[in-house]
Amino acid sequence: MTLHNTKVLPILLALVGAATNVRAQNVASPCATAVSRARTLAPANLRGRSADVDRLSSCGRDGAAVVGDLFRSARASHDMELLGQLLSYSTGPDGLVLLEPLLTVAEDRDASTEARVTAMLGLLNLKTGRGGVGYRDVTGGFDVTGEPARACGTSRTVTDQGGSPRATPADAARIVGAAKRIRSDSTAPIDVRTAAACLAG
Repeated sequence: MTLHNTKVLPILLALVGAATNVRAQNVASPCATAVSRARTLAPANLRGRSADVDRLSSCGRDGAAVVGDLFRSARASHDMELLGQLLSYSTGPDGLVLLEPLLTVAEDRDASTEARVTAMLGLLNLKTGRGGVGYRDVTGGFDVTGEPARACGTSRTVTDQGGSPRATPADAARIVGAAKRIRSDSTAPIDVRTAAACLAG
């Protein structure tokens, strides 16, 4: 190796390293921006689907954590479009990050019926590892036998393709325990109790 080559090689390696760092920063930067921006959102001021929430879909656990925080903040919301958008993250690869926020909202007596039922749909997704059951499927009260009148939409459940997260047995037991407590609360709205029965089943 010549003296010239020994001088050039370190320079080339440094340039390659710098280019690699720039590419990594370019990938990380959109998510850092999206997460930072989403942390400033106030669900009370949002109407319908939020582009800022959409941008979190490729931000991994950090994005899912922000969605969880937003769900807690949206516990008084009646906006089904916004709640449904937040719910969609429960079937993403980092959906288990939402477990605690969903449990919190589901058991919050001061939360709206829409938020509590949506939280239980998310918990149902995590418990079963599948999606496909909708809001209407788990609401509507009970039939004469005391079972959910709409059968919890069991016939609509899609087959698990292996990409949805699934709660551990211990966490599934926590989910069922919360559902049983909610169902037994006679002061809870009928749709909340119906959803709880579906979740506990």
